[in-house]
Amino acid sequence: MIDPAVLETLAAGERLNGMAEVVKTGLLAGEPLWELPDPELVRRCAAYKAAICLRDPRDEKVRRTLNLGHTFAHALEAAAGYELPHGRAVALGLLGALRLSGRSTEAVEQVLRPEPAAVDPERAWQALLRDKKGPLSLILLGGDGAFETEVPQADVRAALDALIAG
Repeated sequence: MIDPAVLETLAAGERLNGMAEVVKTGLLAGEPLWELPDPELVRRCAAYKAAICLRDPRDEKVRRTLNLGHTFAHALEAAAGYELPHGRAVALGLLGALRLSGRSTEAVEQVLRPEPAAVDPERAWQALLRDKKGPLSLILLGGDGAFETEVPQADVRAALDALIAG
């Protein structure tokens, strides 16, 4: 059961954290879902994710696209000792992924207004390397949707460093 009225009970910061996943879903769907009224926003985001999960129940192919921005997000969360809220980390991660994709970051910047994370860059990098077991394969966004691709370490490191304050 989903009750969009629950969103009205959230503090502004918590709502913004949740909106990071909405913006991610909208970017993946190719539609500004974040502009919809709450009941439609919730319905469309849930339907999109459910459809992806049903198509790939073992998380082997298309379901991996739901990780857009999450490689950077998990590294930033770990470097912050998990004091950085997931939504804020995802907002930053979306910036990193969109920049590497050569795509506009306007939606993320306007809707989520992420601020650089106050974390140690080396700690974040080491966390990212632990999260990515093997080549640095990221989910990026292209003209035909999201895709997984290997990205040179130097590019990933530069993108991560750009998300960190200082």
